[in-house]
Amino acid sequence: MSSFYRRCMSTVIAITILAMGILLAAAEDLKYANDKPMTFKVFDHPPCSACVVVFASGEVADTTIERFQEALDRLEKTSEWSRAKARTGAGPQLILLLDSPGGLVNPAFSVSRQLRINGAMTAVARPSVTFATDGALDPSSCNSACGFMLLGGKVRFSRLLSNIGLHQIRPAVEQKLSYTREEVLLYLTVFKESAAALSRHLAEMNIDPKLLLYIMQAPDDEMGFLGYSEAKSLGIIDAISDSLNDILLYPS
Repeated sequence: MSSFYRRCMSTVIAITILAMGILLAAAEDLKYANDKPMTFKVFDHPPCSACVVVFASGEVADTTIERFQEALDRLEKTSEWSRAKARTGAGPQLILLLDSPGGLVNPAFSVSRQLRINGAMTAVARPSVTFATDGALDPSSCNSACGFMLLGGKVRFSRLLSNIGLHQIRPAVEQKLSYTREEVLLYLTVFKESAAALSRHLAEMNIDPKLLLYIMQAPDDEMGFLGYSEAKSLGIIDAISDSLNDILLYPS
């Protein structure tokens, strides 16, 4: 076994043990104010009687699923919402607002599954300055791995002018002028594992396979931002929403 092979395997494992090196996070190219580990803000008194609202902001990290579960724990203590009720379609509607540059894929998959299990709705939006009184929403961004959290919603929304960004999957490989046969085979193995994991998750979320084709055909060195019509045609979002009221009135 070559020293490069051992180094490459260590790098892949360190970057994401379970996701086998899926790189759907172009975080180095997307540094901005929210580029910190994701937090979940629970609104104790949302401007709606039939919903509970959580705002997720920051980069999807190893701690994201744990922090999300903590947010659900708080909802169970401070509202009429509960996991048991949500999983039978009873109780207040859980709404997750998203604003994230992306990050690690495996935690995004985990949150996505929990959102679907608990019948949540998701939206690419952030609370406006008047949110506490009228539930108004402002545009936000949901790029890369954040998109998989978005897909966990049983119904998915986007505020007009919000950004939804996707790019091609690409395993982490040391850049150099030439590669040995075993290095190429390793790259292909990691790439196939990554594509298979993504395909399985889209199927689990009942998302049209054409989204996988879109991701596979996207440039691997830049983010592609989707307009409303394209995001809707790919099954990423269902409707535009300017407020919580729009979300709650949408047929689910």
